[in-house]
Amino acid sequence: KKELVAFMERKLGGVRKENETLKTELLRVKGSALREASEKYCVEIEELKHQLEREIQAVVKWKNRAKTAEGSLKEMEDSVSASRSEKNSMSREVAAASRLRRQVKSLVQS
Repeated sequence: KKELVAFMERKLGGVRKENETLKTELLRVKGSALREASEKYCVEIEELKHQLEREIQAVVKWKNRAKTAEGSLKEMEDSVSASRSEKNSMSREVAAASRLRRQVKSLVQS
């Protein structure tokens, strides 16, 4: 009986030692897996960050182009407005010349 108890205690001690070894290995594997996953997510986050920076730069570029186009349109509107003003001024001059011509014609006929 004593031999059986001693044998069982040795077996139990071996199982406990193996259990501790397995726990240590499991913790090592878990730590390694966590580091690997963390590194993977860090790389993905960096890639997303660079992609976002490129997209922001593209938006800024298009915004600047829109401002430039807006300025060009304003210049065109101002030019058209000036042309209309010039046209109206010329129309008044033509009307005045026509009146003067009629007056001269009327004076010549009388």
